[in-house]
Amino acid sequence: MNQLNVITKFRTALPGMCDPCVVVLTMFVSALISSSNFARAQSTAKRKASAAEAFVYDVTMLTTVRIPEGRDIEQLRVWHALPTKKPWSSDVSELAWRPRTGERQFNAAEESHHVFFQRATSKLRAGQRCDFQTKFKVFSQSRDFDPRTSKTRWSHISSFDAMPSGNPQIRRLADSLRRERTPAEAIVGICEMIRRDLKYDASVNYPTSDVDSILKFGRGHCGHKFRIFRTVCEELGIPVRRAVGMSLRSPDGGACRLYSIRADYCNIHTWAEVFLEKDGWVEVEPNGGSNAFRIPASYVQNNKWFQNYSVWFRENGQEHHHEWARRSGANHSDFQLSNVISFTKRRASPR
Repeated sequence: MNQLNVITKFRTALPGMCDPCVVVLTMFVSALISSSNFARAQSTAKRKASAAEAFVYDVTMLTTVRIPEGRDIEQLRVWHALPTKKPWSSDVSELAWRPRTGERQFNAAEESHHVFFQRATSKLRAGQRCDFQTKFKVFSQSRDFDPRTSKTRWSHISSFDAMPSGNPQIRRLADSLRRERTPAEAIVGICEMIRRDLKYDASVNYPTSDVDSILKFGRGHCGHKFRIFRTVCEELGIPVRRAVGMSLRSPDGGACRLYSIRADYCNIHTWAEVFLEKDGWVEVEPNGGSNAFRIPASYVQNNKWFQNYSVWFRENGQEHHHEWARRSGANHSDFQLSNVISFTKRRASPR
């Protein structure tokens, strides 16, 4: 119900009420409606998690950093993200970490539960290896959403929310989807294009922000695929946000193929969430094709602040975030950095 309809109904039911009072009461009711929509979004998520496959994962994250020779590193700080509690996944249990000087923290602004480690100059030396390990258990179950059941229509999506990309290929796809499909089915259409036209390749040199190169070469990893997905959604005016966390597929995180491309690529993932007016926020796998709304239990969301881990260091009085360098077709770290996520799992009852 829009605000104009609310005003009309109040004037009809309460003819003696003054116009300012009607406006104030309307604003109050609109706030209640918005709150109801948010609650519906949460309950929708619970409904999608029903009839699911569920597991308890016993996860170990190990970040290894070696202090470079010839560098004056004054401080080293490491963050390990913890899973975010969702209707389909739990808070962590049996949490432990080493070194014991680490501490669990919460950043409310970023909805970030994490373990924070800090090493100071007096305990560091060139060539020294520093290990940071976090262990926890987390419950997660698969979730699904049938786009055919969605009541969201294009009339619910404001054209003012659209963000033109300037890319003709993106524009043509968006126009075609808007003509031929509902918003939920259009999202599936985007994912079908991504699965069909973009080959998975974690070794590409161009950044995830380079939409033109991604489309031109038709290759990229999950971050590149999310970028195309987001760009088309923005062209259509569909609210979209990034989901990051773990994709727990390789129990030995140091042995999977991606580890040879970059020593932190195993068991991590980027996917998406979209907001549909009548359905709330719904998870989407951009590479999922016709099964885009089918999310496996192995996808465990972390906070939206950083993806699984983050390393910062102080050098010559300046704070720096660790960055990977691309040289000779491979990813290199001056700190010989690796971040390995390994796990075991056992089947559990869906909630």
